Amino acid sequence: MPDDMSNLILKQIAEIEQKDEAQVLAELAGELIGEMVYTVKTYDRRAKKEIERSRLSWAGTKEVARSRGNIVLSEPVVTDLDNTIRIMVRATDLTRNFTVFGGCQQPRKMKLTTAEREVTLRLLRFWAYYGNVYPKASTVAAEPGCSKATFWRTIALLERLGLMRRINRYVIRPHAQISNLYRHKG
Repeated sequence: MPDDMSNLILKQIAEIEQKDEAQVLAELAGELIGEMVYTVKTYDRRAKKEIERSRLSWAGTKEVARSRGNIVLSEPVVTDLDNTIRIMVRATDLTRNFTVFGGCQQPRKMKLTTAEREVTLRLLRFWAYYGNVYPKASTVAAEPGCSKATFWRTIALLERLGLMRRINRYVIRPHAQISNLYRHKG
């Protein structure tokens, strides 16, 4: 049972980190963030089963700190390791005389899957040749041999990073979409 509990805790941490990272990227891209609380599955030792609990998101934490005020952050301590970068920061609530530490560790290099790299390269080839990109998802996904889901995940990633934006193209009749147009934001 301890292994199951450890795996569940690690899964929960990874899920929250993934959601927080998506929120940070969305905010950097100028998107409005509406999700202040996450619902995650945790293991209840007393009931000996998984239950759903609420956790404050990155955006929620930021909003609570802003609304409470009188919180001082120390300068971040950046530690360069061989393959990762580690950052630690201390936050002190001066009103309540309470200090907490926060930290994160990030691989030195961000990784894309092979299929995501291929989709990105295919889009770049379209941009270089035509000046615009307007293929169907199946056309772009067919060459690298990946699924449409991988194509859309890559498009969403490029949009969150602010590298491109998607424009829906329509024919004369409203709501009759013929394809998407992707513009490079550079």
